[in-house]
Amino acid sequence: MAVVVDQDGMGHAVLLVRTTLSDLVFDNRTPAVLAWSDTSYWFIKREGQDDPAWANLLETS
Repeated sequence: MAVVVDQDGMGHAVLLVRTTLSDLVFDNRTPAVLAWSDTSYWFIKREGQDDPAWANLLETS
């Protein structure tokens, strides 16, 4: 799972699936399965791959 912000600034959850080729986004708002980089979302955080803790995806200074 991943937490994203959509183009309207609203929070949304999507299913993020890691494959050997790309991280794919399954989204109930569209029938298309897209690479995460091909979406219009800002990715905030995702579930950890080996740990159930959430991983922050925002760059911090």
